[in-house]
Formats: sequence, structure tokens, C-alpha cells
Amino acid sequence: MGLVYYKGTLNVGTNSQGIYLSIFPLFSFGLTPLLIPWSAISKIEPANQLFIERFRLYLGSPKVKLILSKDILESGKEFLASQGFEWI
Repeated sequence: MGLVYYKGTLNVGTNSQGIYLSIFPLFSFGLTPLLIPWSAISKIEPANQLFIERFRLYLGSPKVKLILSKDILESGKEFLASQGFEWI
């Protein structure tokens, strides 16, 4: 996310409200968990790598790009489709 590469230390969850992000406590250094509401997503585009289906999500303000695998976004499929994102 941004200039930081959190592979292996970022916990990602989704629910009907949005995408939940938290960093493994050993590496969080006071960073609190974050809930990104589905409505904050302005654009979704494929960001595939080899055989892994991934998507780049563009978030509103501040402008942030977040790349997540397809399986993580499954629980938000209905909400995203209702907002005009036909990506799966």
C-alpha cells in the first residue's frame, strides 16, 4: 500500500461494511486497525501477476492504491456490483 510493502505482516478481512486492514502487532508500532468502507472505492482494475488474480483498488481521498487478491474481495462482490463495479 503506497510505498510500503506489507507482504506477510498485513491482515486483511472483509465484511458487509468494507475492507479491514491491520498489521501484525510486532510490526504495527502504534498503527491502529483500519476499516475502509466499500463506498470509498472509486475504481477497480485488474493487477494480475502470473497465475494470481489480483485487483488494484483506487481509494478516494487521500489517493491510495491497494492491490488485493480476488478471493479477499469475494465478500464485497454484491456491494461492489451495486455500485457499478462488474469485475468478477
